[in-house]
Amino acid sequence: MKEALERIRVAEEKNESAKKSQEADLAQLRTEKEHALASLVEDLRTKRGQLHADEEQKLQQALADEKNSLVQEAQAERQSFQALYEERHETLVNEIIERVTSTYGS
Repeated sequence: MKEALERIRVAEEKNESAKKSQEADLAQLRTEKEHALASLVEDLRTKRGQLHADEEQKLQQALADEKNSLVQEAQAERQSFQALYEERHETLVNEIIERVTSTYGS
């Protein structure tokens, strides 16, 4: 009987030791998983920040490209209007000279 009780006590000690070992392993695993999760969250935040920065850079570049395009269009329009003005100005001056000449003579 004593022997059976001793075996039961030894088995209970082994079980308690195994339980503590498993609890320690679980605590370590939990800590590792929490660190891995924190690292993953930080990586995702960094990537999200980089994506936002990249998108903002693309939008800034698109805006700069559009601005340059509009400036070029405006310059082309200005040159066109300037050429048209000079042409019409010259035509009007010639017409005025002709009228004055025909009216008052040369």
